[in-house]
Amino acid sequence: MRTLLVAAVLLHLGSAVCDWHQQEKQLAGDRKSDRDNHGCRACKTVPVSADACPESGYECKENWSLTTKVLTVADCSCAEARCADEKARLAVNGVMTDKLRCNNSRWTVGLEGTTVAESVICAKYCDTPVCKDRHMDASPDYYPLPIQAGNAETKCAFAQCEHGISALNEDGTFDHAVEADTATCSSDGRWRVGEEEKQEYLMCNSPPCGPTVCRNSHPDAIGLLPLTVNCAPGECAMAKCEGGFVQLNAIGSVVGPITGVDHLDCKANGKWSAHGGAEYTSVMCAQPQEEKGQSRA
Repeated sequence: MRTLLVAAVLLHLGSAVCDWHQQEKQLAGDRKSDRDNHGCRACKTVPVSADACPESGYECKENWSLTTKVLTVADCSCAEARCADEKARLAVNGVMTDKLRCNNSRWTVGLEGTTVAESVICAKYCDTPVCKDRHMDASPDYYPLPIQAGNAETKCAFAQCEHGISALNEDGTFDHAVEADTATCSSDGRWRVGEEEKQEYLMCNSPPCGPTVCRNSHPDAIGLLPLTVNCAPGECAMAKCEGGFVQLNAIGSVVGPITGVDHLDCKANGKWSAHGGAEYTSVMCAQPQEEKGQSRA
């Protein structure tokens, strides 16, 4: 009798274990089916296309990869996709967003999921604040890049220089002349010239009549003041004197005053010009009348 009872119990336990394994197998199958077919977890790979890039202000590359949130058996969240690079954002139909959400087996934008992402691309900002316009220690032979906002053609910010572009070293000294008159900003903060070259510091060359071309004083002159020289970016240097201009000879002696002019313009030949007329090699400023009176007193 006891033997029959033990046999019955073992038979019942064996049946229970078999049922448990069957249930686990069924549950695992249900979970797999849920992962594969659930509306917010069944999105396929989203197509990447350059057409999704904004018209301007962003640099987009198809090889900047996307990452999708990987779901586990115990994860009940809907799938999400974003750019693998934290510095990049997703562009969908020319509009920037941080991530996509899987909704009804389609990748969508926003919490409501009303905008379907037919194609996307990862993008990085590359407009006017990204690249530097100058090196703070550069000489007056260069002036800051006139940066313009990106457009449909350039995408990123760009700069053009009338008299050529120079690449500068980390300390602001000259490195080499750039064989182009236009540079385009890259999202990494460096200027792109052509297909290959990238430089952090680019500046425009001053015109051949820039601030270092014409002298503002003579080393042997006595009792005179240096010219006050100003130079707007890309323009010739201009000199002014509060006390009037004085012409000097080669040894620094006074030749006489230059009258009838309120400023002088620097020419490419290194001479100062009075309204496009007479030219002077060496010019300085006379002391203002008030200072002369004070010195006599």
